[in-house]
Parts: sequence; C-alpha cells; structure tokens
Amino acid sequence: SERMKAILGGLLGVFCARGVHGPGTEDLKLGDMVRIRDLSLADKENLHPIVRTHPVTGRKALYASRPHIQRFDGMTEKECGPILDFLDEHAQSPEFTARLHWQPGTLAIFDNRCVQHVALNDYKERRELHRVNVADDQPPF
Repeated sequence: SERMKAILGGLLGVFCARGVHGPGTEDLKLGDMVRIRDLSLADKENLHPIVRTHPVTGRKALYASRPHIQRFDGMTEKECGPILDFLDEHAQSPEFTARLHWQPGTLAIFDNRCVQHVALNDYKERRELHRVNVADDQPPF
C-alpha cells in the first residue's frame, strides 16, 4: 500500500550477521564440504535503508533480509518483528519468486541489489559459485 511504502521509505535497518554467522553456526556442512564461519564479524551492526533505489534502473526495492536485519533504527526488536515478518512473507509471494532447477552447465546471474535469494538443499551435485560485487555501489540514503 502507499501508506506502507511511506512508512518504510524513511526507515533505516540495523543489519547484523549474528543470525547466520553467530554462535551455533560456526560450521556449515554441505555434503563433504565444510564452510567455517567468520565469527569476528557476526556482531558488527550496519545501518542501511529498508527501501533503496537501484542505481541503474531507478526502481525502488526492499532491502530487508530477515536473517540479517535485527530491527529498525530507533525501535526495539519486538516492535519491528511483525513488520519484518510481513516483509519476509511479502517477498516470498509467488508473484515475486522464481525457482531455478540446476543441472550440469547451468549458469545463473542475478543482481543482488534487488533480489533476495536462498539455496534450498535439494541437490546432490557439488555446485561451483562465484560472487562478484560492484565495488563503487553504495546504498543511497
């Protein structure tokens, strides 16, 4: 709704990786691979706008990854919980999702500035992933 857009447009999120890199998540086992998490960064908090404007297209997108956002700046986690749950459910609506069926030779490229992604552990083959970041892209405030 326009009202929700207006509310979210002025909010900054407090992002932290403790939910995915914090205690209890040290080792992630994927088949025969083990990824050791960097716990030194788990509690570092950063502020980012909840709604950001794509620097190329000019379109607005939500920037509210539920595992990474702790709360909105100036609000408690309890106050933010229902809104963050709503945004998470909204992002998973069928009209906003796509499912990639991996097979040998599959190449997927997506713009992380406007896409949320999750890897479902429903594959047996080892996948090779390369991540490329745009170095000069800063979320606009």
